[in-house]
Amino acid sequence: MNREEVMALTDEGLRLTAAELMGWEQHVFGNWPLQMQPPDKPEIDGIPQVMDCPDYPNDIAAAWELLDAVPVEMHINVSRSPANDGWDIQIFTLTGHEFIVATDDLSVARAITCAFILAMENIG
Repeated sequence: MNREEVMALTDEGLRLTAAELMGWEQHVFGNWPLQMQPPDKPEIDGIPQVMDCPDYPNDIAAAWELLDAVPVEMHINVSRSPANDGWDIQIFTLTGHEFIVATDDLSVARAITCAFILAMENIG
């Protein structure tokens, strides 16, 4: 997924994509697309435990979990940007790729979610 595609995703699209990258799985028992099986909840008697995936683009606590999940070979920088009087979310990979999302028109949670998706989708 390229930058323009990620930045154009709706909140629902960002939630779904980030959740899948975090290991959440779609399941037939989910009543709607964002009701998924989390990676840390095993099935009970063959029935999955589905729940709403975190609202990464709108909940800063959930978005911070994304930064905690970034592989150790990446460097994260969340910094105040004097240029736009907002925040810059930067994720650097060892291969020299840099994914920066500024919070010009975005919430910090949405910017973190976008940067996470960009970095994780482009690791290889």
